[in-house]
Amino acid sequence: MSNCTLTRDYLLSLDLAPEMNEFPEELFYQELFTELTHNDIHHRIVLRFSKDEDIVHIIFAGLVKYDMDNANKQFKVYELLSEMNRDCFFSKFEIDLEDNYVQLNMVYHTTPDSFNPESLFEIIIQGIRDIESWYPALMKLKWG
Repeated sequence: MSNCTLTRDYLLSLDLAPEMNEFPEELFYQELFTELTHNDIHHRIVLRFSKDEDIVHIIFAGLVKYDMDNANKQFKVYELLSEMNRDCFFSKFEIDLEDNYVQLNMVYHTTPDSFNPESLFEIIIQGIRDIESWYPALMKLKWG
């Protein structure tokens, strides 16, 4: 059973409803997508599993959208993201340049034999904590 399937089954046991996608072999990964709300913040989480099943790329997509055409706002967004990235050791906040949403990226390294979906979920929880600690600053910048 693949690590993606193990994670899907684990998320189902937590009453989350993950969607699993298989991509053509040349893309070298499987993907899970799930959503959850915690402390009034809605999280869209994408998990990409490498073909060798040793890396999971965790993406918290669509956190906050900014008007990046405004040069002053753009500067302030990048300034805040830099501050956030200095503070969050295992997380990387960035702007998705296709849709101007802030997203959080994390990477989980494992081996096919030692993979544990509960450990992966602990990393996801850390991402949620990082988002929650910075969410007020993100919203203040959006509406300020």
